[in-house]
Amino acid sequence: MHRLISKTSLLIIVILLLSMIISSCSYLPLPEEVMRPPLGDVENGIKVDADRFIPRGMVVLTAGNSGGRYKMRFTDIENDGLGELVVFYGVPGEYTCRGLVLIQEYDYWKLYHEQSYVENDRYTLENADFVDINGNGRREMIIELSTFNNARMFQIIKFDNEAEKMYMFGADRLEIIRNEGSLPMLAVWNYETSGDFDIDIIRWEEDGFVNATYDTPSYFTKLIPSYEKEDNAHGNGALYLADALLKAGDYINSLFKINEYLKEERGNEQMLKASIIKSRCLFYLGRTEEALPILSAAELVPGYNTDLLFEAFILMADILISKGDTEAAKKVLDGSVKLLYNYLKSDYKYHLWQNEYDIRLENLEDSN
Repeated sequence: MHRLISKTSLLIIVILLLSMIISSCSYLPLPEEVMRPPLGDVENGIKVDADRFIPRGMVVLTAGNSGGRYKMRFTDIENDGLGELVVFYGVPGEYTCRGLVLIQEYDYWKLYHEQSYVENDRYTLENADFVDINGNGRREMIIELSTFNNARMFQIIKFDNEAEKMYMFGADRLEIIRNEGSLPMLAVWNYETSGDFDIDIIRWEEDGFVNATYDTPSYFTKLIPSYEKEDNAHGNGALYLADALLKAGDYINSLFKINEYLKEERGNEQMLKASIIKSRCLFYLGRTEEALPILSAAELVPGYNTDLLFEAFILMADILISKGDTEAAKKVLDGSVKLLYNYLKSDYKYHLWQNEYDIRLENLEDSN
């Protein structure tokens, strides 16, 4: 009996070996296939057990358990056809998002990147988007965070050889403006306590963001009705409407609106912003002699809003360069560059204003 079993077993083994040889050993599982996680149905027909990739004590967030806020989705960071699956995770029961993982499928699922805020309970992850901002062929990750006091922060991370933080800055809203045939731009929204909102548009050039606000009038034209709803002659609505009209290229109506606004006494910061709007309108309308005196008091305004001061100095330099007064323009630029010390070099605004300064300096050199 034992000998019969042994002969039978031997025959089975021989048959199996021959089958494996004929099929080029396709029955031998690869180590990766052995490690392949069990499959389970999840959103969008994606099949992966994502729990093994998230921190211990966290739970995968889905549209079902997060009220539709978080949902697994694919992106392709390296633009190589091998997609990365975006998986959000958070606190069980509360379903507050504490981070995300990017996992990638080759012959098996593996961790590509983790962005965790588990150890820093100051931040809650609200959203993540992926877009090639700098034109290097790889998508950057833009993460929207909320803080303990409901403020919004945006973190931009690039993936070259490894993940690296590009910028982190505060804003109330960030909109990606995708343009066919050119790099996308970012519309940075900031809301005022009055309910008004101010928008600047930035785009990537060489090694940092540059100001594209006055290059995209169509964006602001579409928003004029929204600004008109907030228009209030006794509040600041008229100020932001005038600003939007200026950015939309409607200099005449912007000038009319800002003159109406200036009929009442305003605070220092509002007066400086209004002066910049009025001066820029006059400058663009060719009324250069009227534009310059309006900004002459900019250096006397307390420096609590560095952005406004920098914009005033840059505009003054533009006006002086157009008048051919290169010596005065150089003096203004020398004063403006000192304001860069108020920014961290890791702040996108540092690069933005540095670029504005460099452009004017080149214009001065060309005019000499």
